[in-house]
Amino acid sequence: MIKIRFEIEQTDRIKSMTMTGHANAGPYGADLVCAGASAIALSSLNAIDLLYPDACTMTAKDNKVFLQVDQDSHDLQITLKTMAAQFSVLASEYPDSIRIQYKK
Repeated sequence: MIKIRFEIEQTDRIKSMTMTGHANAGPYGADLVCAGASAIALSSLNAIDLLYPDACTMTAKDNKVFLQVDQDSHDLQITLKTMAAQFSVLASEYPDSIRIQYKK
């Protein structure tokens, strides 16, 4: 199962995101759920790195994607909430493969 955890401030601003695991929704190399989640995560991190180069600490390796907000802004939050919405849509379609947790 893919586990995605968002840490949220009291003002509903995203502080961090961690994604771990594997969907196990298909054979290795042909798992479309895992490919979709990876595409959302990595394209979001690439966009953040391009648009807000010093705003976040980000890593993607060893079956783990991590993002932490270092310099927050309104526009960054829009990008982060778009990522969260994309994950939510995927999780609603594949609830046995993806779990999302929001922690305040």
